[in-house]
Amino acid sequence: MKKNLLIILTLMMISLFSISVFSETIWLEHENNNTIKKINTSNPQLTTNIVVGGSVISIAVDLNGNLWFLGDVSGMINGTDNSITYVSQLGTSDYFDSIVIDSNNNVITATGIFYNTTSNTSTNLGVSSEYLSIDKQNNVFFYVEVNVYYNFSDNSQTSIDSLEHVPSGWNAVDLNGTYYATGESILRIIHNSTGFYSALIGGNSQGITIDRNNNVIYGYTNNIYLLNTTDDSITTIATGIWSEVQALYVAENGDIYVGTNSVNNGFYLNHSNNYEIISLPYKFTEARGDTFYDFFFGIEEESDTTPPSSVTGLTASYVSNESIYWEWTNPVDLDFNHSEIYIEDVFLINTSDEYLNYSGLTPETNYTIKIWSVDTTGYVNNTDVTNTQTTLTINEEEVTQTIESRFAVFNGLDEVGTIVGNSVTGLVFGVAPAIVGMGTIIGIIAVIGAVVTLIVITLKRTNKK
Repeated sequence: MKKNLLIILTLMMISLFSISVFSETIWLEHENNNTIKKINTSNPQLTTNIVVGGSVISIAVDLNGNLWFLGDVSGMINGTDNSITYVSQLGTSDYFDSIVIDSNNNVITATGIFYNTTSNTSTNLGVSSEYLSIDKQNNVFFYVEVNVYYNFSDNSQTSIDSLEHVPSGWNAVDLNGTYYATGESILRIIHNSTGFYSALIGGNSQGITIDRNNNVIYGYTNNIYLLNTTDDSITTIATGIWSEVQALYVAENGDIYVGTNSVNNGFYLNHSNNYEIISLPYKFTEARGDTFYDFFFGIEEESDTTPPSSVTGLTASYVSNESIYWEWTNPVDLDFNHSEIYIEDVFLINTSDEYLNYSGLTPETNYTIKIWSVDTTGYVNNTDVTNTQTTLTINEEEVTQTIESRFAVFNGLDEVGTIVGNSVTGLVFGVAPAIVGMGTIIGIIAVIGAVVTLIVITLKRTNKK
């Protein structure tokens, strides 16, 4: 019996271990090579090689985990069975032309082809360049041959040649829709309602991606760097790189896959072991994962049904007879969008603020606020975060007074006295100037030594009518 129990426990442990191992598919392409490699992060040394019958220039993963490729031949590799479908409407390319997927699962190429994957029809956008990237609104930056921002809401094109700095290298778009490109420095382009703005950050760079914390990961010569997009600080996360960095991809487990030039094999940086360099037995110059491509369009986020965390620290910092001021802290989830505010279980507003000033209330009445958090895809965390406050009576108000008093105390001992009205009873004699004229004040004040220098007390004040 003990032996059987041991076997059962062992099997349970194996089962639990197998459940805890996360694996992700990563697609790798080596420029001008007709073979696309497919690996799994649980054992990245092993590859599945898929021959597509022509040189491949660029790859992209769609929302269903399928790989789209552009080159001498163009088409799609089924992410489940690795079968190939050639798509002539995408055209062909033989030089650096890139390809992206929008949030509706359509394919856009740097040569200006928009391919609708639902109707299997293509449209020529009338703009062609070498590289492109896509932002959160599905609008596209075309750059190098032509520097244009293509707005899909009205099919307009805006030249960005007038910017102080224009793109010239590898590119990535962060979770906020800000564009980054490599070159002699990291180029940042921000687009908002007032126009386009560009700035240079840091030094030389090549190869670029965005991690799940919205940091920029890029390489140059023998190092891999992390650019914090919040404060623009730069940290070296790996040294001793032996080759020119061309491709970067941050896997779900935090490992960073690094593709190099045509001479050397690639490697990955082991996130769980201080980014130790782990060599790989193959080359690649582009890498795309099936859970985090284009950062906000990947299949992981599209299928994510997990709502954001709840707000925290809900409290009332001020209560009067007619208003309540509540404050809280929003969740740190990257996909948090706003909070739903309810008063007495009746919906009030949606807000991304961290406070509510609720006024016009009835005295001596209980009011309960309830907050639900909502993410960018509309999933609601309906865990109630509540706080109840009672408005004060119409003639009473709790106040906290800071009293700076320099009045004399006739006895030199440490005593406690009671302030009533505009006089002081007990062993203390004198009136603090800060409270004279406030009406009838009832409270306790501690007197230390002969002179009161600074005292904070809470008083209940009855207003004069």
